[in-house]
Amino acid sequence: MNLNGVWEYTGRSGEAAFAAPPPVEEYREHILVPYPTESALSGIQRHDDQMWYRKVFKLPSTWRGRKVLLHFGAVDQIATVWLNNQQVAHHEGGYTGFSADITRALRPGSMQELIVRVEDHNERNPFPLGKQRDEPEGLFYTGSSGIWQTVWIEPVRAAHIDKLDITSDLTGFTVTPRVSGESR
Repeated sequence: MNLNGVWEYTGRSGEAAFAAPPPVEEYREHILVPYPTESALSGIQRHDDQMWYRKVFKLPSTWRGRKVLLHFGAVDQIATVWLNNQQVAHHEGGYTGFSADITRALRPGSMQELIVRVEDHNERNPFPLGKQRDEPEGLFYTGSSGIWQTVWIEPVRAAHIDKLDITSDLTGFTVTPRVSGESR
């Protein structure tokens, strides 16, 4: 199930940052995910050091009894994720995807509240950042903070393939699945 689209949003910079998810009434803006906050397509068009995203959704009833995974294609730079007031993920790195098993945080038969906090302090972060700066000079592109790749959820069986490792050589290639869970 694709979660791209309009999310509720609030951004903070400097001392005004929230330590925990802000109350619902603080989400006064809307952002189009998966576009960086600085881009025109996001609807925000500015950099915030701390970005808060909120999405409310309902799972299909056919998913009942299945394990549910939440996936982020990429979030720049530090992401903390809550589902229904339970922290389900923390990830650092602006260019790599990450996933979380959200099954235990789900509320069967009701609406699900997904909150994502993103921290991106540009050159004040201890991470490689390329040309992304607070005051860029001579650059002709916008920054890429926040959720900038697709967000989706999927039901999986208890035993499922997490990843395929593909190794090639001059004569062919080998595919090795990485499996999670137990098979019966």
